[in-house]
Amino acid sequence: MHYGYTQCNITVPVVVAAAGDERHVVEAVREDKAWDLCAFGRLLRELGPHVDLDGGLLFNVTVVLGRLVRRPDLAFELLTYGFYRLWGERKLVGRLLRRAAVLRPLRLRPLLLVVHKFMDAGELQTPLGQERLDVCVFKLPVDGRMVSMCEMNVTPLRQQLNERRRERRAGAGRLSASRRV
Repeated sequence: MHYGYTQCNITVPVVVAAAGDERHVVEAVREDKAWDLCAFGRLLRELGPHVDLDGGLLFNVTVVLGRLVRRPDLAFELLTYGFYRLWGERKLVGRLLRRAAVLRPLRLRPLLLVVHKFMDAGELQTPLGQERLDVCVFKLPVDGRMVSMCEMNVTPLRQQLNERRRERRAGAGRLSASRRV
Protein backbone atom coordinates (compact mmCIF):
# COMPACT_ATOMS: atom_id res chain seq x y z
CA MET A 1 0.00 0.00 0.00
CA HIS A 2 1.31 3.41 -0.88
CA TYR A 3 0.56 6.92 0.24
CA GLY A 4 2.05 10.12 -1.03
CA TYR A 5 4.48 9.59 -3.88
CA THR A 6 4.62 5.87 -4.69
CA GLN A 7 8.44 5.76 -4.76
CA CYS A 8 8.68 7.31 -1.28
CA ASN A 9 6.44 5.45 1.14
CA ILE A 10 5.22 1.91 1.44
CA THR A 11 3.01 0.59 4.21
CA VAL A 12 2.48 -3.08 4.92
CA PRO A 13 -0.42 -3.99 7.21
CA VAL A 14 0.24 -7.29 9.00
CA VAL A 15 -1.21 -9.33 11.83
CA VAL A 16 1.09 -10.86 14.41
CA ALA A 17 -0.46 -14.13 15.59
CA ALA A 18 0.99 -15.69 18.72
CA ALA A 19 0.33 -18.68 20.93
CA GLY A 20 2.80 -19.27 23.73
CA ASP A 21 6.25 -18.31 22.49
CA GLU A 22 5.40 -19.00 18.84
CA ARG A 23 4.78 -15.95 16.66
CA HIS A 24 3.89 -15.59 13.00
CA VAL A 25 3.51 -12.49 10.87
CA VAL A 26 0.74 -12.66 8.29
CA GLU A 27 0.41 -10.00 5.60
CA ALA A 28 -3.07 -8.50 5.51
CA VAL A 29 -2.64 -7.50 1.87
CA ARG A 30 -0.47 -9.92 -0.07
CA GLU A 31 1.19 -8.39 -3.12
CA ASP A 32 0.11 -11.06 -5.58
CA LYS A 33 -3.51 -11.37 -4.42
CA ALA A 34 -5.93 -8.86 -5.99
CA TRP A 35 -8.79 -9.88 -3.70
CA ASP A 36 -6.71 -8.94 -0.64
CA LEU A 37 -6.31 -5.38 -1.88
CA CYS A 38 -9.97 -5.12 -2.89
CA ALA A 39 -11.29 -6.51 0.41
CA PHE A 40 -8.91 -4.44 2.54
CA GLY A 41 -9.78 -1.27 0.62
CA ARG A 42 -13.48 -1.91 1.02
CA LEU A 43 -13.05 -2.68 4.71
CA LEU A 44 -11.24 0.64 5.22
CA ARG A 45 -13.79 2.61 3.19
CA GLU A 46 -16.91 1.04 4.69
CA LEU A 47 -15.91 0.46 8.31
CA GLY A 48 -12.88 2.68 8.93
CA PRO A 49 -14.82 5.92 9.40
CA HIS A 50 -17.07 4.28 12.00
CA VAL A 51 -14.43 2.63 14.20
CA ASP A 52 -13.13 4.60 17.17
CA LEU A 53 -9.83 3.29 18.51
CA ASP A 54 -10.56 4.95 21.86
CA GLY A 55 -14.12 3.58 21.95
CA GLY A 56 -13.26 0.17 23.34
CA LEU A 57 -14.00 -3.32 22.08
CA LEU A 58 -17.71 -3.40 22.94
CA PHE A 59 -18.39 -0.06 21.24
CA ASN A 60 -16.51 -1.03 18.09
CA VAL A 61 -18.03 -4.51 17.84
CA THR A 62 -21.49 -2.94 18.18
CA VAL A 63 -20.76 -0.33 15.51
CA VAL A 64 -19.26 -2.85 13.06
CA LEU A 65 -22.09 -5.36 13.57
CA GLY A 66 -24.63 -2.56 13.07
CA ARG A 67 -22.95 -1.57 9.78
CA LEU A 68 -22.85 -5.19 8.62
CA VAL A 69 -26.55 -5.72 9.43
CA ARG A 70 -27.41 -2.64 7.32
CA ARG A 71 -25.06 -3.80 4.54
CA PRO A 72 -25.59 -7.54 4.00
CA ASP A 73 -23.60 -7.39 0.76
CA LEU A 74 -20.58 -6.16 2.71
CA ALA A 75 -21.13 -8.77 5.44
CA PHE A 76 -21.30 -11.53 2.82
CA GLU A 77 -18.18 -10.31 1.00
CA LEU A 78 -16.13 -9.99 4.20
CA LEU A 79 -17.33 -13.35 5.51
CA THR A 80 -16.50 -15.03 2.20
CA TYR A 81 -13.12 -13.34 2.10
CA GLY A 82 -12.45 -14.31 5.73
CA PHE A 83 -13.10 -18.00 4.96
CA TYR A 84 -10.87 -17.73 1.88
CA ARG A 85 -8.01 -16.33 3.98
CA LEU A 86 -8.51 -18.84 6.78
CA TRP A 87 -8.47 -21.70 4.28
CA GLY A 88 -5.26 -20.35 2.76
CA GLU A 89 -3.66 -20.17 6.21
CA ARG A 90 -5.27 -23.38 7.52
CA LYS A 91 -1.99 -25.05 8.51
CA LEU A 92 -0.88 -22.01 10.49
CA VAL A 93 -4.34 -21.54 12.04
CA GLY A 94 -4.46 -25.20 13.07
CA ARG A 95 -0.98 -25.07 14.56
CA LEU A 96 -1.71 -21.89 16.53
CA LEU A 97 -5.05 -23.20 17.80
CA ARG A 98 -3.43 -26.45 18.99
CA ARG A 99 -0.69 -24.50 20.80
CA ALA A 100 -3.23 -22.07 22.25
CA ALA A 101 -5.32 -24.93 23.61
CA VAL A 102 -2.31 -26.33 25.47
CA LEU A 103 -0.33 -23.22 26.39
CA ARG A 104 -2.01 -19.84 26.42
CA PRO A 105 -4.72 -17.95 24.58
CA LEU A 106 -4.18 -17.01 20.97
CA ARG A 107 -3.19 -13.35 20.60
CA LEU A 108 -3.73 -11.37 17.41
CA ARG A 109 -2.12 -7.95 17.11
CA PRO A 110 -2.38 -5.65 14.11
CA LEU A 111 0.84 -3.97 13.06
CA LEU A 112 1.53 -1.44 10.32
CA LEU A 113 5.06 -1.43 8.94
CA VAL A 114 6.02 1.84 7.27
CA VAL A 115 9.07 2.15 5.04
CA HIS A 116 10.31 5.53 3.80
CA LYS A 117 12.75 5.71 0.92
CA PHE A 118 14.58 8.95 1.50
CA MET A 119 16.43 10.77 -1.27
CA ASP A 120 20.09 11.67 -1.12
CA ALA A 121 21.40 15.15 -1.99
CA GLY A 122 21.91 14.23 -5.65
CA GLU A 123 18.39 12.88 -6.09
CA LEU A 124 16.94 15.92 -4.38
CA GLN A 125 18.23 18.18 -7.17
CA THR A 126 16.78 16.16 -10.08
CA PRO A 127 13.42 16.93 -11.71
CA LEU A 128 12.06 13.70 -10.22
CA GLY A 129 13.40 14.73 -6.81
CA GLN A 130 11.67 18.09 -7.08
CA GLU A 131 8.44 16.35 -8.10
CA ARG A 132 8.71 14.08 -5.06
CA LEU A 133 9.31 17.10 -2.78
CA ASP A 134 6.23 18.85 -4.16
CA VAL A 135 3.94 15.97 -3.15
CA CYS A 136 5.80 14.89 -0.01
CA VAL A 137 3.59 13.74 2.89
CA PHE A 138 6.40 13.34 5.45
CA LYS A 139 7.14 16.91 6.50
CA LEU A 140 8.11 18.77 9.65
CA PRO A 141 7.33 22.36 10.65
CA VAL A 142 10.52 24.48 10.57
CA ASP A 143 10.46 28.24 10.96
CA GLY A 144 6.87 28.57 9.83
CA ARG A 145 7.08 26.29 6.79
CA MET A 146 6.68 22.58 6.21
CA VAL A 147 9.96 20.89 5.25
CA SER A 148 10.29 17.44 3.68
CA MET A 149 12.20 14.86 5.72
CA CYS A 150 14.40 14.32 2.65
CA GLU A 151 15.36 17.99 2.71
CA MET A 152 15.88 17.79 6.48
CA ASN A 153 18.15 14.75 6.09
CA VAL A 154 20.46 15.94 3.28
CA THR A 155 20.77 19.69 3.71
CA PRO A 156 22.47 21.62 6.55
CA LEU A 157 19.02 22.36 7.98
CA ARG A 158 19.11 19.57 10.61
CA GLN A 159 22.54 20.68 11.83
CA GLN A 160 21.37 24.30 12.02
CA LEU A 161 18.29 23.32 14.03
CA ASN A 162 20.38 21.21 16.40
CA GLU A 163 22.81 24.10 16.94
CA ARG A 164 19.93 26.49 17.67
CA ARG A 165 18.48 24.00 20.17
CA ARG A 166 21.85 23.62 21.90
CA GLU A 167 22.16 27.41 22.11
CA ARG A 168 18.67 27.72 23.60
CA ARG A 169 19.44 25.02 26.17
CA ALA A 170 22.76 26.63 27.06
CA GLY A 171 21.00 29.99 27.42
CA ALA A 172 18.28 28.44 29.59
CA GLY A 173 20.97 26.80 31.75
CA ARG A 174 22.74 30.13 32.23
CA LEU A 175 19.42 31.83 33.06
CA SER A 176 18.46 29.26 35.69
CA ALA A 177 21.97 29.40 37.20
CA SER A 178 21.73 33.20 37.51
CA ARG A 179 18.35 32.90 39.25
CA ARG A 180 19.83 30.62 41.90
CA VAL A 181 22.47 33.21 42.87
